[in-house]
Amino acid sequence: MKVKISRSDHETDPTRHVWFNTPATSGPHGMAMIKHASLLDLKNRVGIHDVVAPVVALKKAGSRWKGLCPFHNEKTPSFHVNPDRGLFKCFGCGASGDIINFVERTENLTFTDAVETLARRFGFSLEYEAGGPTTEERSLRQELYDIHEAIADHFRQTFLAAGREGEYARDYWVNSRRFTLELAEEFRIGLAPVADNVIAGRLLKQGFSPQALKESRLFFLRGDRFEPASARPMFRGRLMIPIRDH
Repeated sequence: MKVKISRSDHETDPTRHVWFNTPATSGPHGMAMIKHASLLDLKNRVGIHDVVAPVVALKKAGSRWKGLCPFHNEKTPSFHVNPDRGLFKCFGCGASGDIINFVERTENLTFTDAVETLARRFGFSLEYEAGGPTTEERSLRQELYDIHEAIADHFRQTFLAAGREGEYARDYWVNSRRFTLELAEEFRIGLAPVADNVIAGRLLKQGFSPQALKESRLFFLRGDRFEPASARPMFRGRLMIPIRDH
């Protein structure tokens, strides 16, 4: 998890923020365990414009697209995207590559994590060589992402709630931080309640496995097993800012 500020388990200041993202996707498998043919198929099926456009404001320039480079500061667009070749090139800083290289650089991922992120984002099923992640391992990874989505929704609803905590958080967001509620909606700003004794049990009832909840790193646990009665949320009494991969 990426945390913006230092904290302790006892801090409950809602004016503090935490940035959090989905769990790290590095695993025991490496690039060689993704089949080469599957890798080529992914690159052929996923258009580079669809990968770059959410990050860079692109404008049509003949058969290509151009925009301001995301890898260095510039005022005149020198970043070009070639959909026919599936490549990008910045004539200002020299950065270039394909969809995988773009995700690697913009999201600070390893090659394998970038490939798996693209596959997940565009609904593509990767094929692995023998010795790659098992079906169970891939299922657990997806479950971890789903847990973080669920907890982000929980924090969002708490931020919007009519109670004292929600009202205080919204007032702080608007009047102290000088941000709009529209911006909070766009970035799904949430609030981790000061006291939350139900979320662990609620996630279990939603069908998430104890193993995934344990590995989500969202709870303080007593012992090695996930027990909802004793699991305490790691984040309490603070604004939550999700980091999304799309």
